Amino acid sequence: MAQSALSIQEKKEVKVLIDKMVGQTQMVNHRRKDWIETKDKQLSVFITYSNSVPLFYDIDPADLKNWLVYPISFVVFVMNTHANLLIIPAMKIQQLVKNLPLKGNGETKLHITHRNGTYEFIEAPGVNFTEFYNNFSQMDLSNASIESTVVADIAAQKNEEEYWEGKKTYRLTNYYERNPKLRSAAILAHGRKCMVRGCGFDFEKTYGLHGNGFIEVHHTKPVCTLEGESAVNPISDMVVVCSNCHRMIHRSREKPLSIGDLEAILAKALQRISEP
Repeated sequence: MAQSALSIQEKKEVKVLIDKMVGQTQMVNHRRKDWIETKDKQLSVFITYSNSVPLFYDIDPADLKNWLVYPISFVVFVMNTHANLLIIPAMKIQQLVKNLPLKGNGETKLHITHRNGTYEFIEAPGVNFTEFYNNFSQMDLSNASIESTVVADIAAQKNEEEYWEGKKTYRLTNYYERNPKLRSAAILAHGRKCMVRGCGFDFEKTYGLHGNGFIEVHHTKPVCTLEGESAVNPISDMVVVCSNCHRMIHRSREKPLSIGDLEAILAKALQRISEP
């Protein structure tokens, strides 16, 4: 659990903020007051409080397993005040702790620091979670869920690219990249900024409200290794990319580029641009 607790009033403020974004919530059970869910049981939020930074938190594998039962689940770290929140999808927590050793009590200890405007986990150096800081837009499922937004984006993309549908490999790729649940899970895990190094395009930052929530998803396993509807891990097998990078990856329909291939091409291009 968190090292120390905040006041009752601060906890109420956090609950109000969450309810504004996801609708009315309820306790999952009376013994876990800081674990809440929406009434349709499609989303859960576990809240942990501390009045100190860095924040020390123990992840219980059993808790993590329970969070991931929900289609969408978040962990909200509250540091000092309801105005200082780190909102992280539970799938991202799972990715973060999967290679960390368990402590004597069978839990994984996380140390969260706040330095120079960024949030970092000491156990995972180099992993910057600033994009999740106070990012309630991830949890805004009251009017248009991530999945419904994804479905609309898929329909628009399909209309544009209908002429490619005759290719078997393209159809198989599309099955994964356009599967709403896989795509939504990948976005929850990876965020909405292009993951290609050197790009990092953010649609909302560039296009404002019109770009809110938009990003494309790419399946990284070579299609030739797949047989029909294979099991796909949205964290390890899928990445989020901007439209430009996605088109460049798939420019050759028979032999799409790997993310590493595209990053190498982009690095060379950026080097040429920077040369006098």
